Amino acid sequence: MKLGIIADTHDDLEAIEKAVGELYEDPHDFELARKKLIVTHKPKIVEALAVSGAYDVVIYGHTPKAEIEKKKDKALMINPGECCGRLTRRRTVAILDLEKDEAKIV
Repeated sequence: MKLGIIADTHDDLEAIEKAVGELYEDPHDFELARKKLIVTHKPKIVEALAVSGAYDVVIYGHTPKAEIEKKKDKALMINPGECCGRLTRRRTVAILDLEKDEAKIV
């Protein structure tokens, strides 16, 4: 199963809600394809979430820097960057492949 991940839409929540149908409180955790995921907009808590052992994937935003990092024997951390490209002039999203336990920035 593959997921598309977007962040830093710069307040266009109406368009996002129209596209996905529902928005959740921050942070939001859920299970999908037998993986535990958490999504947050708070970069200060990402490291603690990743090393807690509670999650397989930690998805975060707030900073426009697109990056993927895997903590040794811990969670995959994904920041998709900014889809609008307003700050970095680079429009990015992430693709997460839950079956392969890998992600990429596109």
